[in-house]
Amino acid sequence: MTATQINEIAGRLLAGKRKVLFGTRPMFESFEPYRRPTDDSGAEILIPWNVEALLAQTGYGDIAEVLSFRFAWMHVIDRGQLTGHLIFAQDDGGMFPCP
Repeated sequence: MTATQINEIAGRLLAGKRKVLFGTRPMFESFEPYRRPTDDSGAEILIPWNVEALLAQTGYGDIAEVLSFRFAWMHVIDRGQLTGHLIFAQDDGGMFPCP
């Protein structure tokens, strides 16, 4: 994915509207500006460049109340088959997607 594609996606998310029972709502609802997460020792967590580029433009928030990006959820998995992978979001079912 290129930087241009990331910019297009961010633009669509920020400008997009979705229909609800009475009227429309924004496609993306921002809660706070993006800041780089750190681990327990205070070191910055490495984030895939495309995820970081998107969050830098949109901030932390919800996409259509289905997929949520939160600063508090960003951490590196420390055990199991996904050791070293980054958790960066949660869907409406409580699942954490990994890149």
